Amino acid sequence: MACFLFGHHGSHLLVRADIEKDVGWDFGNAKTEDWLFGLMLWQKYKPGKTILKGFGYEKPPLSIDGLLKQRRRWAHGALRILRRKDVRLRYRLAAFYGMISWFSALPSLIAFILAIIHPTGGLFPGSGFIAGFTWYSLYRYYSFGYAINNAYIRSEKSGWLGGRIRKTLAIIGGMILESLAPWYALLKPPKGFEVISKDEGSRRKVANFNR
Repeated sequence: MACFLFGHHGSHLLVRADIEKDVGWDFGNAKTEDWLFGLMLWQKYKPGKTILKGFGYEKPPLSIDGLLKQRRRWAHGALRILRRKDVRLRYRLAAFYGMISWFSALPSLIAFILAIIHPTGGLFPGSGFIAGFTWYSLYRYYSFGYAINNAYIRSEKSGWLGGRIRKTLAIIGGMILESLAPWYALLKPPKGFEVISKDEGSRRKVANFNR
């Protein structure tokens, strides 16, 4: 249920067709219509009676550039949600907290590195809680995502140790990119609606397989 408060990205969400039709997807100029749909759903119905159990597949961005652009769209979409009057204040405040947590990831990482060089206190009262929550959440998201997709990754040649090292590096790299993403969105706003390509790598694999 926390996904409806802090945002979900269209991942593995199955909703009853009649409920989806009632809520609809026409929210005007929205960059994160999936998150907005979840908030509208939460406002009208109890998620426990509308969400269905199931298993879904999805494709991630195929490059660092694609991931940053995707997160940029999410960040600007979230900022628009904060200004929407049709979203209740309590949900906008939850979204605001989620954005603050996301933006705090990079400063907390810098503060951690500086603290190793010269130990100091927190950035501000409560910063430890926000930073800790953010980095723990990022770790859990990437660790769980890696575990789900591990069955589709060819790692038998790398062995147990190689697989562990690759997993660790992948999780750390993903967490660092996530901490950079909202600042990238703030410093380099998009010029329009960006569609992220997720099929190029798949087409290459199929082409190589058919040769």
